[in-house]
Amino acid sequence: MFKDEKGNVSLIAALSLSVLVPVVGFAIDAQRQMSVRQDVEASLDATVLMAARDRASESQARTFFDAQLKWRSSPTGLDLDVWVQDGVTHGRVSGHLPTFFSGLIGIDQVPVTAEAGAIVRRGASNCVLALAPDNYGVSLNSNSVIEANCGVHSNSRSSESIFANSLSFLRATSVSASGGARINSGSAITPTAVVNAPGVADPLASLAPPRQATGSCLFTDLTVNSGATRTLSPGVYCKGITVNSGAEVRFNPGIYVIRGGELLVNSDSRISGQSVMFYLMGDKGRTNFNSFARVDLTAPTSGPYQSILFFQARDRRDDQMIINSDGNIRLEGVVYNPASELMWNSDSSGTGAKKIVISYRISGNSDSTMKINNPAGSSIDYFHPLLRSMFNSGQSGSGARLVY
Repeated sequence: MFKDEKGNVSLIAALSLSVLVPVVGFAIDAQRQMSVRQDVEASLDATVLMAARDRASESQARTFFDAQLKWRSSPTGLDLDVWVQDGVTHGRVSGHLPTFFSGLIGIDQVPVTAEAGAIVRRGASNCVLALAPDNYGVSLNSNSVIEANCGVHSNSRSSESIFANSLSFLRATSVSASGGARINSGSAITPTAVVNAPGVADPLASLAPPRQATGSCLFTDLTVNSGATRTLSPGVYCKGITVNSGAEVRFNPGIYVIRGGELLVNSDSRISGQSVMFYLMGDKGRTNFNSFARVDLTAPTSGPYQSILFFQARDRRDDQMIINSDGNIRLEGVVYNPASELMWNSDSSGTGAKKIVISYRISGNSDSTMKINNPAGSSIDYFHPLLRSMFNSGQSGSGARLVY
């Protein structure tokens, strides 16, 4: 009447265990492999940061790496390579992790690999930033020079993101590009550009245009002719301001909106102003400083446009802000034209402490020179709060950051 089913139960249990044990075992192996990978990756990250910061030898890097590993059963046959290329310290590690349960199906070991890279970050940070994502970001031709006691970065991913040609020189505390750097015909970039670097976001992307931009015209097509001296007040200047040969214009402190025209400073004329900000908008909304122009301008030191000297509307793409032949330009403050090119030409020179240039593209031609000398320390407080993240305030020596 009753059947003995003990044998069937034992068989089912045995079959269940034969399936369950490998499944659980493989899960244990997979979890162990993940933990070891994480340990190796974290150890390699710390190693390349140290190697970049301290210029460590490969043997020093190996000793440091071994000391970082925490997993009690590390991979076997672990190889570590550390090298420097284009200013980036690279690290690669590879080895094999013995398995426990996976050996039941012939998998005795699994590969464990990791890669990381780091670049050195010195005390000064970027003060020249080209935002264009393609073509060139910074281009220097025919004996042109950029000298900066801070960093220069181009967001372009082109192989010619930074281009120095025909005896041109770029000298800064750091030079980096999201693409490549090309040097031709006796030119030089110092230090060597870090290529394929991460992009840098526009720190002023959230800066709103001044409310005065929609106001009524204070003047329309204002021209100051030869020999005249004129003092202007803040307001909206429609169809631009033209300062002709031999004329002089002094700008009272405040915000100037140049709408639908240029701020045009012609040969042998002069403009000056302290605590001024120019918002350039509409058709031809740009600066155009011509031969032998003399320009001496400083930005506000407080208020919503603190440190902002030029702010070009974001719809001015494919236009240029121009500084032409033999101009002598002193600008103290931020030159911000996020959608067009800043172009220095023909023996023009630009100097000024407390200066940041953020432009869609930047080009120098025919013996032009742009110099930036930002004093350390207190000058950081001069800049707009949105810009202070660009500086390593209070830091000395050097550090490093991971780039991949």
